[in-house]
Amino acid sequence: MKSTEQTLKDLDLTFEDEVFDVAGRASKTVNLLYDRGPLKDSRHASPAAKGSLLLTQHHVTINNRVFFLDRLAEWRLYEAMSTHSDAFVKGLKRVISEEQLSMFSPEELRLLICGVTEISIEDLKTHTKVVGAGLLNTDTGVLEWFWAALTSLTTAEKSKFLQFVTGSSSAPVGGFAKLSPKFEICEAVDSTEMSLPRAHTCFNRIDLPLYSSYEQLLSKLLIAINDGAE
Repeated sequence: MKSTEQTLKDLDLTFEDEVFDVAGRASKTVNLLYDRGPLKDSRHASPAAKGSLLLTQHHVTINNRVFFLDRLAEWRLYEAMSTHSDAFVKGLKRVISEEQLSMFSPEELRLLICGVTEISIEDLKTHTKVVGAGLLNTDTGVLEWFWAALTSLTTAEKSKFLQFVTGSSSAPVGGFAKLSPKFEICEAVDSTEMSLPRAHTCFNRIDLPLYSSYEQLLSKLLIAINDGAE
Protein backbone atom coordinates (compact mmCIF):
# COMPACT_ATOMS: atom_id res chain seq x y z
CA MET A 1 0.00 0.00 0.00
CA LYS A 2 1.32 3.42 -0.93
CA SER A 3 2.12 5.94 1.77
CA THR A 4 0.25 9.25 1.93
CA GLU A 5 3.42 11.06 0.90
CA GLN A 6 3.91 8.86 -2.16
CA THR A 7 0.23 9.23 -3.12
CA LEU A 8 0.57 13.01 -3.01
CA LYS A 9 3.62 12.83 -5.25
CA ASP A 10 1.73 10.67 -7.73
CA LEU A 11 -1.19 13.14 -7.81
CA ASP A 12 1.24 15.98 -8.56
CA LEU A 13 -1.04 18.59 -6.95
CA THR A 14 -0.06 22.25 -6.94
CA PHE A 15 -1.44 25.36 -5.28
CA GLU A 16 -3.51 26.21 -8.34
CA ASP A 17 -7.14 25.89 -9.40
CA GLU A 18 -8.84 26.27 -12.77
CA VAL A 19 -11.64 28.74 -13.47
CA PHE A 20 -14.31 27.68 -15.97
CA ASP A 21 -16.50 29.87 -18.17
CA VAL A 22 -20.26 29.45 -18.69
CA ALA A 23 -19.61 26.91 -21.45
CA GLY A 24 -17.63 24.72 -19.09
CA ARG A 25 -14.24 25.53 -20.66
CA ALA A 26 -11.21 26.27 -18.51
CA SER A 27 -10.61 30.00 -18.95
CA LYS A 28 -7.71 30.64 -16.58
CA THR A 29 -5.63 29.17 -13.78
CA VAL A 30 -5.61 30.79 -10.35
CA ASN A 31 -2.59 30.68 -8.08
CA LEU A 32 -4.01 30.01 -4.63
CA LEU A 33 -1.07 31.72 -2.99
CA TYR A 34 -0.21 34.84 -4.95
CA ASP A 35 -3.48 35.84 -6.64
CA ARG A 36 -4.55 37.05 -3.20
CA GLY A 37 -1.19 38.00 -1.70
CA PRO A 38 1.76 35.76 -0.71
CA LEU A 39 0.88 33.42 2.16
CA LYS A 40 -2.01 35.61 3.31
CA ASP A 41 -4.10 33.99 6.07
CA SER A 42 -1.57 31.17 6.40
CA ARG A 43 -2.06 31.08 10.18
CA HIS A 44 -3.34 27.50 9.94
CA ALA A 45 -0.13 26.26 8.35
CA SER A 46 2.78 25.03 10.42
CA PRO A 47 6.19 26.73 10.03
CA ALA A 48 7.35 23.69 8.06
CA ALA A 49 4.32 23.97 5.78
CA LYS A 50 4.88 27.68 5.17
CA GLY A 51 8.47 27.12 4.19
CA SER A 52 7.71 24.16 1.99
CA LEU A 53 5.21 26.22 0.00
CA LEU A 54 8.11 28.05 -1.56
CA LEU A 55 10.76 25.36 -1.46
CA THR A 56 8.64 22.85 -3.37
CA GLN A 57 7.56 25.31 -6.07
CA HIS A 58 3.98 25.29 -4.81
CA HIS A 59 3.54 21.51 -4.89
CA VAL A 60 1.29 19.91 -2.28
CA THR A 61 3.28 17.86 0.19
CA ILE A 62 2.62 15.86 3.33
CA ASN A 63 3.49 18.97 5.37
CA ASN A 64 1.31 21.56 3.62
CA ARG A 65 -1.68 19.43 2.55
CA VAL A 66 -3.99 20.83 5.25
CA PHE A 67 -3.09 24.38 4.28
CA PHE A 68 -3.77 23.48 0.63
CA LEU A 69 -7.25 22.16 1.47
CA ASP A 70 -8.00 25.27 3.54
CA ARG A 71 -6.95 27.56 0.69
CA LEU A 72 -8.83 25.56 -1.94
CA ALA A 73 -12.03 25.62 0.13
CA GLU A 74 -11.62 29.34 0.89
CA TRP A 75 -11.14 30.09 -2.80
CA ARG A 76 -13.98 27.96 -4.16
CA LEU A 77 -16.57 28.73 -1.47
CA TYR A 78 -15.84 32.42 -0.91
CA GLU A 79 -13.36 34.21 -3.14
CA ALA A 80 -14.43 32.66 -6.47
CA MET A 81 -18.06 33.47 -5.69
CA SER A 82 -17.59 36.91 -4.17
CA THR A 83 -18.42 38.80 -7.39
CA HIS A 84 -21.64 36.84 -7.78
CA SER A 85 -22.67 37.05 -4.13
CA ASP A 86 -21.89 40.79 -3.96
CA ALA A 87 -24.04 41.35 -7.05
CA PHE A 88 -26.85 39.29 -5.50
CA VAL A 89 -26.77 41.29 -2.26
CA LYS A 90 -26.68 44.56 -4.20
CA GLY A 91 -29.69 43.48 -6.27
CA LEU A 92 -31.56 42.23 -3.22
CA LYS A 93 -31.10 45.58 -1.48
CA ARG A 94 -32.69 47.30 -4.47
CA VAL A 95 -35.82 45.18 -3.94
CA ILE A 96 -35.95 45.12 -0.15
CA SER A 97 -34.00 47.27 2.25
CA GLU A 98 -31.80 46.02 5.07
CA GLU A 99 -34.30 47.53 7.51
CA GLN A 100 -37.12 45.48 6.01
CA LEU A 101 -35.01 42.33 5.94
CA SER A 102 -34.25 42.75 9.62
CA MET A 103 -37.96 42.32 10.37
CA PHE A 104 -37.74 38.61 9.49
CA SER A 105 -36.06 35.82 11.37
CA PRO A 106 -33.86 33.46 9.32
CA GLU A 107 -36.61 30.83 9.43
CA GLU A 108 -39.28 33.29 8.26
CA LEU A 109 -37.06 34.47 5.41
CA ARG A 110 -36.30 30.88 4.41
CA LEU A 111 -40.04 30.15 4.33
CA LEU A 112 -40.75 33.15 2.10
CA ILE A 113 -37.97 32.25 -0.32
CA CYS A 114 -38.02 28.45 -0.29
CA GLY A 115 -41.64 27.64 0.50
CA VAL A 116 -43.26 25.15 2.87
CA THR A 117 -41.16 22.24 4.13
CA GLU A 118 -44.16 20.06 5.05
CA ILE A 119 -45.36 18.33 1.90
CA SER A 120 -49.03 17.35 1.70
CA ILE A 121 -49.61 14.61 -0.87
CA GLU A 122 -53.37 15.17 -0.57
CA ASP A 123 -52.90 18.83 -1.49
CA LEU A 124 -50.70 17.85 -4.44
CA LYS A 125 -53.29 15.29 -5.56
CA THR A 126 -56.03 17.93 -5.46
CA HIS A 127 -54.08 20.20 -7.80
CA THR A 128 -52.85 17.63 -10.33
CA LYS A 129 -53.68 17.12 -13.98
CA VAL A 130 -53.59 13.55 -15.34
CA VAL A 131 -53.04 12.84 -19.05
CA GLY A 132 -53.22 9.40 -20.67
CA ALA A 133 -55.92 6.79 -21.15
CA GLY A 134 -53.85 4.11 -19.43
CA LEU A 135 -53.47 6.22 -16.29
CA LEU A 136 -57.13 7.25 -16.25
CA ASN A 137 -58.26 3.62 -16.67
CA THR A 138 -59.02 2.48 -13.12
CA ASP A 139 -58.52 -1.15 -14.13
CA THR A 140 -54.75 -0.64 -14.43
CA GLY A 141 -54.41 0.73 -10.90
CA VAL A 142 -51.26 2.66 -11.83
CA LEU A 143 -52.52 6.06 -10.75
CA GLU A 144 -53.76 4.70 -7.42
CA TRP A 145 -50.42 2.97 -6.86
CA PHE A 146 -48.60 6.21 -7.67
CA TRP A 147 -50.40 8.18 -4.97
CA ALA A 148 -50.00 5.33 -2.49
CA ALA A 149 -46.28 5.25 -3.24
CA LEU A 150 -45.91 9.00 -2.69
CA THR A 151 -47.80 8.78 0.59
CA SER A 152 -45.47 6.02 1.81
CA LEU A 153 -42.33 8.12 1.23
CA THR A 154 -40.40 9.68 4.09
CA THR A 155 -40.28 13.47 4.40
CA ALA A 156 -36.79 13.49 2.87
CA GLU A 157 -37.94 11.29 -0.02
CA LYS A 158 -40.95 13.53 -0.67
CA SER A 159 -38.57 16.48 -0.90
CA LYS A 160 -36.45 14.54 -3.38
CA PHE A 161 -39.56 13.76 -5.41
CA LEU A 162 -40.48 17.44 -5.58
CA GLN A 163 -36.90 18.31 -6.53
CA PHE A 164 -37.08 15.67 -9.25
CA VAL A 165 -40.32 16.88 -10.84
CA THR A 166 -40.36 20.63 -10.11
CA GLY A 167 -36.76 21.63 -9.49
CA SER A 168 -37.61 22.73 -5.93
CA SER A 169 -37.51 20.53 -2.85
CA SER A 170 -40.28 22.48 -1.09
CA ALA A 171 -43.94 23.17 -1.72
CA PRO A 172 -44.72 26.77 -2.73
CA VAL A 173 -46.05 29.22 -0.16
CA GLY A 174 -49.83 28.86 -0.29
CA GLY A 175 -49.66 25.17 -1.20
CA PHE A 176 -49.74 23.38 -4.53
CA ALA A 177 -52.60 25.56 -5.74
CA LYS A 178 -49.87 28.17 -6.28
CA LEU A 179 -47.64 25.82 -8.30
CA SER A 180 -47.34 27.11 -11.86
CA PRO A 181 -47.63 25.36 -14.20
CA LYS A 182 -49.91 22.85 -12.50
CA PHE A 183 -48.39 19.48 -11.57
CA GLU A 184 -49.05 16.99 -14.35
CA ILE A 185 -48.82 13.19 -14.56
CA CYS A 186 -48.55 11.90 -18.13
CA GLU A 187 -48.60 8.37 -19.42
CA ALA A 188 -45.09 7.65 -20.69
CA VAL A 189 -45.00 6.75 -24.37
CA ASP A 190 -42.50 4.28 -25.85
CA SER A 191 -41.72 2.92 -22.40
CA THR A 192 -41.58 -0.54 -20.85
CA GLU A 193 -41.93 -1.85 -17.31
CA MET A 194 -38.15 -1.53 -17.02
CA SER A 195 -38.27 2.19 -17.79
CA LEU A 196 -37.89 4.80 -15.07
CA PRO A 197 -40.27 7.73 -14.60
CA ARG A 198 -39.06 10.83 -16.47
CA ALA A 199 -39.37 14.38 -15.19
CA HIS A 200 -39.74 17.70 -17.03
CA THR A 201 -39.05 20.32 -14.38
CA CYS A 202 -39.86 23.26 -16.66
CA PHE A 203 -43.42 21.95 -16.90
CA ASN A 204 -43.71 20.36 -13.42
CA ARG A 205 -44.47 17.10 -15.18
CA ILE A 206 -43.69 13.43 -14.66
CA ASP A 207 -44.00 10.79 -17.38
CA LEU A 208 -45.12 7.58 -15.71
CA PRO A 209 -44.86 4.14 -17.39
CA LEU A 210 -47.74 1.71 -16.93
CA TYR A 211 -46.19 -0.62 -14.37
CA SER A 212 -47.77 -4.00 -13.65
CA SER A 213 -47.50 -3.83 -9.85
CA TYR A 214 -47.27 -1.40 -6.97
CA GLU A 215 -43.91 -2.82 -5.90
CA GLN A 216 -42.42 -2.23 -9.32
CA LEU A 217 -43.75 1.32 -9.47
CA LEU A 218 -42.36 2.15 -6.02
CA SER A 219 -38.98 0.61 -6.84
CA LYS A 220 -38.60 2.53 -10.10
CA LEU A 221 -39.83 5.77 -8.53
CA LEU A 222 -37.26 5.54 -5.72
CA ILE A 223 -34.45 4.92 -8.20
CA ALA A 224 -35.56 7.91 -10.28
CA ILE A 225 -35.83 10.38 -7.42
CA ASN A 226 -32.60 9.30 -5.74
CA ASP A 227 -30.57 9.45 -8.95
CA GLY A 228 -32.44 12.27 -10.71
CA ALA A 229 -32.77 14.68 -7.77
CA GLU A 230 -29.02 14.96 -7.12
